[in-house]
Amino acid sequence: MRRVLQSYRGEPEQRDPEARANAAVLSELLLAKTNERDLMAARQMTLIQRVISAAKSGDELPILAETHFANGRVAGLQTIPPEITAGALYVVRDPRDVASEWAAESGKPVADAVEQMSDRRAVVRRGPFYEWPGTWSQNVESWTGKLPYRVGVARYEDFREKPTESFRKVIEFLGWPFDAARFEALSTNPPNHQSPSSPSQFGEQHRAIMRSFGYGDV
Repeated sequence: MRRVLQSYRGEPEQRDPEARANAAVLSELLLAKTNERDLMAARQMTLIQRVISAAKSGDELPILAETHFANGRVAGLQTIPPEITAGALYVVRDPRDVASEWAAESGKPVADAVEQMSDRRAVVRRGPFYEWPGTWSQNVESWTGKLPYRVGVARYEDFREKPTESFRKVIEFLGWPFDAARFEALSTNPPNHQSPSSPSQFGEQHRAIMRSFGYGDV
């Protein structure tokens, strides 16, 4: 989604140095074994926040960053600092399909993905960094609850079923003018990994949130 929005806005692809720095620091917090490392990481996070705030103060357009973190606290630090966050677009997806895609990419059983998505303390490695997504339900609730900034919520599946309408809503949420021709020029359907055999594996833990987003019975 970030890359599509950057292309739509006509800007070069960003490498998210500030988001990667946040991930690096929080990775240290997640894997820290001593209070001294926690303290060092906390100080580094404070420095990073100041740098990002200074950079953003001179920008006419907001920085687009992507994250899989749950919106909460790790070792006393906020994963998504509100003082440097103008707003958020949260894309929710059927966890059965998330598990299926994770299994396809990792070469591991779907059951392993389901287990990880139900573990509050699970840490996910993405390249050289680690992220704390929380459980699937925890992640959804952390982003769709009350937050001190605007949050738009979209279903991943809607971008496949009605891409133009769904993308228009995203653009309007961001306050940008919608250009249908520009969108059609870069439009691609997101991949579709479905796992019809795994619904019951999610059980009670995710049932209520899944139903609230129209993801059927489990």
